Amino acid sequence: MYYFQIANHHLIIRNENFFWFETKIDLNDILAIVLDKNVMLIDILKSRNLRIILNDYEELRMGADLLRKRNWQELKTDFEKMGITVRDEF
Repeated sequence: MYYFQIANHHLIIRNENFFWFETKIDLNDILAIVLDKNVMLIDILKSRNLRIILNDYEELRMGADLLRKRNWQELKTDFEKMGITVRDEF
């Protein structure tokens, strides 16, 4: 699972299991953010994802089930304040 930070005009993506994994994306390279969920087999097995659509229409999907609803709301608000389009499909 991944977790996210916004710092120094970058979106920083880290993995809690593989602590050495880190990806930085410049916020100017992000076209849109989609907060969505995958439903697997039955409705109980849902996973929440942050889908990042870059300016060249490349998509990155990062699963983050362990984030609380409050954290998702804060992340969404932060992106909106920076002028990034956010689509909430939860």
